[in-house]
Amino acid sequence: MEVLELALIVLACVIGSAVLCQVVPRLSLPLVQIAVGAVVALAVPAVRDVSISSELFLVLFIAPLLFNEARETNPRDLWENKGSILSLAVGLVLLTVLVVGFVLNWFVPSIPLAVAFACAAALAPTDAAAVGALASSVSLKRRQSTLLSGESLINDASGVVAFQFASAAALTGAFLALDAAEEFGRLFLGGIAAGVVVGVVGLYSMRALRRGGYESTTINVLYEVFSPFFVYLFAEWLGTSGILAVVAAGLIMADRSQRLTSASIAQRQLVSRSFWRIIVFLINSVVFVLLGMQLPQAFTPAIADHFSLPFLLGVVALVTALIVGCRFGWVLVMEEVYRVGRRRSRRRTLRKKASKVETVETNQPSPTPHLRHRRPHWRERIGSLLKNALVLTVGGPKGAVTLSIIFTLPLTMPDGATSFPERDLIVFLTASVILCTLLLADGLLPLLSPRVAEASNEQELSRAAIRVLEGTLRELQAMLASDENTQYDPALRLTIAHYRVRLARARESVDDTCSQQIGALATQVREVQEKAADAIHEKGGYDNGTRAPYYAMLRE
Repeated sequence: MEVLELALIVLACVIGSAVLCQVVPRLSLPLVQIAVGAVVALAVPAVRDVSISSELFLVLFIAPLLFNEARETNPRDLWENKGSILSLAVGLVLLTVLVVGFVLNWFVPSIPLAVAFACAAALAPTDAAAVGALASSVSLKRRQSTLLSGESLINDASGVVAFQFASAAALTGAFLALDAAEEFGRLFLGGIAAGVVVGVVGLYSMRALRRGGYESTTINVLYEVFSPFFVYLFAEWLGTSGILAVVAAGLIMADRSQRLTSASIAQRQLVSRSFWRIIVFLINSVVFVLLGMQLPQAFTPAIADHFSLPFLLGVVALVTALIVGCRFGWVLVMEEVYRVGRRRSRRRTLRKKASKVETVETNQPSPTPHLRHRRPHWRERIGSLLKNALVLTVGGPKGAVTLSIIFTLPLTMPDGATSFPERDLIVFLTASVILCTLLLADGLLPLLSPRVAEASNEQELSRAAIRVLEGTLRELQAMLASDENTQYDPALRLTIAHYRVRLARARESVDDTCSQQIGALATQVREVQEKAADAIHEKGGYDNGTRAPYYAMLRE
């Protein structure tokens, strides 16, 4: 099948799944897209024969998704939760590889230990596309969203490295832990360094263009669009992790976007966010449709000739339970350690505040009791801890990246005559676990973190207009504060007053509470005006014939 025909079929599936999701709103869009892709692959046999290399898949789809996710992430939040994110991205991946690998080899002896480790390494990391798609449909807390997004940004590197060494050990029969550690350090640190270097160079280049007056909305958007592809290819050319390089470059651009406050930059940010919203939706949709198209290849009839259906379902249930159980236990311990550390830090802060308070009289009571906080009941603490751990557990599903990695397993051993041990079973197992984790996330996340009412398009446009007006006001106030062009000060003050009125009206249209307060204040003002008008009338200020028009004028 030609590439153009495949692209048109995939786009048709994306449009059809979007329409179908509106008809069946109970199902999430990723599951609908996977189902549509699988149906099309079964109906059109030529689609099943098309295979996309994992390297091409990573650079075309995963790189821009990770770049946008990092660009929209607050670097301060990532730094504050760096310990938890690294524990999930590295420690949990290694734990999952060891536990799932040993148990899978024990339960299915025909799978060698190295192959079992490779399967576990592919299933260990969470998928950025799946996490982003699911997180947008629920209401997660700030720390929960930061941990899930930060984990998905980093754990692909640890999972890919573990998979590479496990598959190499399966092919050659040799494994050296020292070489694996050196390779992981080179990929991890080298990828971050490459992303930082390219991001800083791009940052100063854009600043030079802006100072010269050459930066425009088109140049800014094109720079953001092509950056992830260039960064990924450059890092891979250096022999480092392209995924981590893209994440590092995205974080630098996120920091850059937060420092720009002018009106023109605010307008460019508005265009950039609108563009990226469409691109991210399209990429996510294509990823899940392609995932559905790849599923029929995983469920090959050759598996049924060697294993019974109950045995296969048992293996899928076992591996899924191990992955979910390892993640739940790790997250539970991690969050309890985090809470204990936070309580100790709060106590130290309270003691410091209490020590700084100077008492004038000796009989003055100690300020420490006023600084104490009510500690929740142990049932509340345990319930909150379990709920938080469950959200973080089911909020990390597997996705297309996992399936694309597992498809890179060779068909034969290095001799060319021996088939790779249980490759069909490994692919089937991986695809089934992906579906199970997606179904768990789709079913439990809305119950644990129900989505709040989303803002309408008019409200989003109003918020965007507020950002533009705020940037314009900052520029006008800076011009007024400067000593240059003082002859324009009266016009600047009048313009600033005009923009302040526009900003107040825009904020009133967004915030219902503000609108109610303004309405109540206006009612009080009219009451005061009417009382003053009555007092003037009693003193003979105007006659009864002009009273009604006067009251009407006050209400305008």
